[in-house]
Amino acid sequence: MTRILVVDDQRDVRTMICMVLRVKHFEVVEAGSAMREKVLELPVVAISGMTSFDAASHSVELSSLVCLLKPFRPNDLIGAIEAAQGSRPQADDGASVAARAV
Repeated sequence: MTRILVVDDQRDVRTMICMVLRVKHFEVVEAGSAMREKVLELPVVAISGMTSFDAASHSVELSSLVCLLKPFRPNDLIGAIEAAQGSRPQADDGASVAARAV
């Protein structure tokens, strides 16, 4: 089972994302904040209500982000997760994707 870390400082946003993922049979871990420095190769889906992720395209550290704009449908989230998983070789470290709302 794929494990996903959902990070958001807003509990209601986190809850909604986690509900969608659990219905789709992902193992979900929630956090109000996290530090990516601990697992640099962890693929990330960044979720935002902003219309542009221009800053991500200018940063080497953020260039591997898969960006998802709000509002989104559950299938859009699943597609973004699949795209993020495809952005790196699968590791056997237990954590597959981090979804972070920004």
